[in-house]
Amino acid sequence: MKKIAVGLMASLLIGCATTEQEFYSDYSAQSLSSLCRALQQTQNPNFRHDLTLELARRDRTSEDCDKRVATENVALASLAVVGAAVAIGVAANNGGFGGGSSYSAPRPYGAAWDQIASGYGSPIWRCRDRSNGRFVYDNYCSHLMKSDHTWPGLWA
Repeated sequence: MKKIAVGLMASLLIGCATTEQEFYSDYSAQSLSSLCRALQQTQNPNFRHDLTLELARRDRTSEDCDKRVATENVALASLAVVGAAVAIGVAANNGGFGGGSSYSAPRPYGAAWDQIASGYGSPIWRCRDRSNGRFVYDNYCSHLMKSDHTWPGLWA
């Protein structure tokens, strides 16, 4: 998740337009993307002229810039969609039991350990919500002593 956020931020920074002040302080240090975005956004004819001259010095045209900005915009939109999907997935997995349900930790009655038979017949310990008997994350019972008094017997 952190890598996606860093990548998205880097892409956004690369895609920012240069300001007139930044351009005139050191025009050769400006990225092609920032020059292209500035060319598309500026209303200042003098700045537009100077940007066009710098692009020509770099063997680029305003049409090259239009294509470049359009491609970057598609890439940024794709990153935003992927980032949103990842964020939703993380929230769903952190938010409940079973891949996104809204079930949360048992509160009113607490939780209790239950010793049940595994699929192979050997006993295992699982944590259950005392209010409804549903299995919950075992960490809800991590502070409790393992005792099978709430649900005696090995069969769930």
